[in-house]
Amino acid sequence: MPFLITCIVMIFFLIIGLVRSNGEKAKVVVVCSSLILFIPSCTAVMFTVDQFRYGRFEYASSLEMPEDGYIELPPTAQNITLYRNGAGHWAKFSIEASALMEWIEQMRALRPGLNTDVDDDEWVSNAIPQIQAEMGKLYAEEFANRFPETGWQYKPSMKRYYVSRSARGGGFRVWHTSKSGTAFLNASYW
Repeated sequence: MPFLITCIVMIFFLIIGLVRSNGEKAKVVVVCSSLILFIPSCTAVMFTVDQFRYGRFEYASSLEMPEDGYIELPPTAQNITLYRNGAGHWAKFSIEASALMEWIEQMRALRPGLNTDVDDDEWVSNAIPQIQAEMGKLYAEEFANRFPETGWQYKPSMKRYYVSRSARGGGFRVWHTSKSGTAFLNASYW
């Protein structure tokens, strides 16, 4: 988007500069100036636009969120805290376990070939205590890495789910605590 905005603005000023300039030398200066100023202009536009589209946002429900084609959250999500950046988004929200599972199954159904071997880590609850403890440590590390600088804390009672949306590995992970109804989602864009 910043590139497109910069192109439109630069073409506008280039046309005005060429129409108003007298002589070949002035036209060459206008064209060269436009080329030299393109990258700094694009950077300035990108910085300005990013102030509005990236960062931390809060919504009472997913109905209040703007639709942009990238952010995927359950339609029944409430009390949403959303962090956006150019590579993905992180969200914390409230949702009942049954509504979350219904949404996860709908998302998996969009790309069934990529979501065929999903076990949602059910095997961990049936594993021996030593394996459960090791997996708990790994899950806590993964959670901390996926939600840096948010202050959100991993709890051993969380269930972890994965939805693959791209054959290249893009998708999202969801951690959910049934008791509190709190869910955490980490999505990567592809």
